[in-house]
Amino acid sequence: MKPKLLVLTSSFMRWKDDAVGGGNFVYELSKRLLSSFDVFVLAPRSKNSKKEEVIDDLKVRRFKQFPLINIELTKMGGILSNLKKNKILYFILPFFLLQQFISIARLVKSEKIEIIHAHWIIPQAFIAVLYRKISGAKIKILATIHGSDFLGLSGKFGNKLKKYVFDNIDELTVVSASLKDAVVEFGYKKEIYVYSMGIDTTMFSPDKKNPNLKARFSINGEYLLYVGACTENKGIRYLVEAIPKIVAEYPDLKLLIIGDGVLKTEMISLVEQQNVQDNVLFLGAILNNELPEFYATADIFVMPSLYDGFGLVNIEAMSCGTLPIVSDIPVFREIIEDGKTGVLVELKNSEKLASAVVRYLRNPEENIKMASRCRQDIIGKFDWVIVGNNYRELLLKV
Repeated sequence: MKPKLLVLTSSFMRWKDDAVGGGNFVYELSKRLLSSFDVFVLAPRSKNSKKEEVIDDLKVRRFKQFPLINIELTKMGGILSNLKKNKILYFILPFFLLQQFISIARLVKSEKIEIIHAHWIIPQAFIAVLYRKISGAKIKILATIHGSDFLGLSGKFGNKLKKYVFDNIDELTVVSASLKDAVVEFGYKKEIYVYSMGIDTTMFSPDKKNPNLKARFSINGEYLLYVGACTENKGIRYLVEAIPKIVAEYPDLKLLIIGDGVLKTEMISLVEQQNVQDNVLFLGAILNNELPEFYATADIFVMPSLYDGFGLVNIEAMSCGTLPIVSDIPVFREIIEDGKTGVLVELKNSEKLASAVVRYLRNPEENIKMASRCRQDIIGKFDWVIVGNNYRELLLKV
């Protein structure tokens, strides 16, 4: 019999082929663990999602976030982002945590769970540790830090929570070397495994380039792409502020923004204030399997994050042979060699962001050379075959 694994996540598809629910990396990794484990996934329930279902042999269970199911703590950008935007949601948090605790207790007991893989140390790993402490259950806990759960939570209380988790888990993985450095600096003494999130490099490929996509969105000039949440930490504000400067050089340029979030309405207003509404399209969330043609067809991919745990969208763009222009932060330096496999731009600087975009639009041959190096670099490091095997071996060891 396969060992029983419970995957804890606050971000997961609400139903099969969901474009908005998020957590596609959790879904893809969990699928690849099925060969060695009987996998259960526990995630928050959203409006119209089922309490229980099976998706691609993953046994998915969902818990209510609040008695009124249409009030959601996890939607559009994640828990921390939503709490910062709307303080009223703090009243929902205790119920959310309690329901997750109760659901873990029921699943561990009824399904005889042996291992928990908690994505994000707060709240998932914290609740898993708390459950094991109170119940005395003989389960093992692997925690994975994705970025915002560690970098976005600080202060005296936040640091105490993180230390409590670190003192009580069995193994820890992080999705980047810069995160590992931060965790070591925080004081974590045990071994830390750096396992990135993976991508399907056959799906995210230059072959997915589709000239009809430009016609579909009336793109008659240059095409920029942003994929990610409309939240402060993703730096979307600086990209929108840069557009008038880019449009001054390339009046037919269009920026497609894929993703939702708490800043979306504000960014739409900013676009209108700058009078560039003809140059910026907000497409909302789209299905993951539709993303490759957007990446592969774009002239440049832009991601000006203020901080990030990994930057999966950069990897996806690079795998599609599209030049990334991103903020100069530690995690992106791990992925991109400035001037060779992408472009790093000073943080929070819309002027320099605009200058970088204009420079590489003016030099399409240099752009193409760099983009082809991107693709080769990604294949050997981030394919799901490599990443899935890393997690499988560690979980079996645990």
